[in-house]
Formats: sequence, structure tokens, C-alpha cells
Amino acid sequence: MLLNQVKKTFQEKEERNWSTLYYYFDIHETILIPDYNNTDPLTFYPYAKEALQLISQREDIVLGLYTCSYPEEIERYQAFFKQNNIHFKYVNENPEVPNTRLGDFRSKFYFSL
Repeated sequence: MLLNQVKKTFQEKEERNWSTLYYYFDIHETILIPDYNNTDPLTFYPYAKEALQLISQREDIVLGLYTCSYPEEIERYQAFFKQNNIHFKYVNENPEVPNTRLGDFRSKFYFSL
């Protein structure tokens, strides 16, 4: 269950003394009701807006988007999210986490959830 995974990320953060968690979200069928023709009004799923607004206020969580949307679509989504006080810092990348001896993040970037 998703709630168990959220709890796990906070437990790991505390155990490993991390300052930041990285939460990445898909857009379609996760946050927004799909708009496959890219002309319909964008519509949140119930509680998605409120949950993302709360997460956006946390200083210890970086929000990112993980999407196959085209650049012009991403611009539309980013503007919509910004208007709704939801702040995604990165799209399909996480430059804050460099490669380590345990992981090569050049083609698969790191995220906590």
C-alpha cells in the first residue's frame, strides 16, 4: 500500500540522517484525469490537489514529475500546477543526487517514492 511506502521513506530518512526525500509523480491517471487530446480543461483526481499542495509546503521533500509527455504539454501542466500552488522542481531528472559506488543515476535518476 502507498501509505506504507510513505512511512518507509520517512523512517529511512530518519535512520540515514537524510535532509531530503524525492517524490516523483506521473501525471495521467495519477494526478490528473487523462486529457488525451490536450485541449480539455485539466482536472485533478479527488484529493490529489490538496495532497500535493501539502507536500509542496514541506521543505524536506522535493517534488518531481516522471512523465512521457511532450515538452509543450509539460509546460501546460507545469503552469497549471503552479497556478494551484503545487511546485514540481524537476521533470524526468534529479540532478541533486550524483552517482555513488552503489548506483549509476545517469539513465535512471534517484527518487524516494
